Amino acid sequence: MGIDNNSLRFLAEAAARGVDFSRTITIGRQNFYRLSPSSLRSGLVRAGHRVSALDAERIFSNRGIYADELLRVLGAETLHSADYSEYENATHIFDMNRPSPPDLDQRYTLVVDGGSLEHIFNFPQAIANCMNMVAVGGHFIGLTPANNFFGHGFYQFSAELFFRIFEECNGFALERVVLVEDDQSGRGWFEVIDPAVAKERVTLMSATPSHLFVQARKTRHCVPFQRAPYQSDYVSTWLAEPLARGSSKSYRSPMMLLRSAGQALLPRGLKEWLRCRLFPGPRCRRDLFKPVRS
Repeated sequence: MGIDNNSLRFLAEAAARGVDFSRTITIGRQNFYRLSPSSLRSGLVRAGHRVSALDAERIFSNRGIYADELLRVLGAETLHSADYSEYENATHIFDMNRPSPPDLDQRYTLVVDGGSLEHIFNFPQAIANCMNMVAVGGHFIGLTPANNFFGHGFYQFSAELFFRIFEECNGFALERVVLVEDDQSGRGWFEVIDPAVAKERVTLMSATPSHLFVQARKTRHCVPFQRAPYQSDYVSTWLAEPLARGSSKSYRSPMMLLRSAGQALLPRGLKEWLRCRLFPGPRCRRDLFKPVRS
């Protein structure tokens, strides 16, 4: 689990936006990845944190390979970690495939998954553990793989999964979902629209690896997933009137009609060329993925 330029930026922005790091737990120990003291300082300063070159060197040297000192700079007064094994000297040793110890419930103002949940087979239980450990008013931050991480872990995740997990019925409000290209330049950032709001599936083809960065605030404590999450377009279909379900004249927006006409008229090779020319980077619709300025 490594903090690079992109995840550093997201964490630093979260702190600047008021996320409380005072009691933080990470899933696994966090280390630095593709970061140097100078790039770390630049990222923190850009997000509004006052860090000198000497401070940046100290953040790197104080805890060896681990990013503990960075999290303390962002506000962590209590800093714990959870892991399956003692090999990295985590604070709490337990299997995230099973329910977390009850004494960890609502104990932390921030739970950070910096790239562990995709390696845990029982993902619903693992994410429920994270949710349970967050205190009311606190946050969960996930820095997780999206596209082109085949073989990296058990899973790579879609945005819809997190939109459906962090809903009011599970005691959370989702504040940010950002698609991030894995190029370290800071240019490939896109706010993702909720498919339930877009009223269609929010899909993506990308030529480069990409991550999802997620920030969710806990509004109340409850048992997660008393009602299983369902994909939003299926829910809309199930709830539609029988006549509307059977009708072939379902509503299609002007954008959808224009896109369908283009797909029907243009040869496949020309469509791919236009996509790459008009939308460099991830091949996605800009009405569903809003570019974020660095």
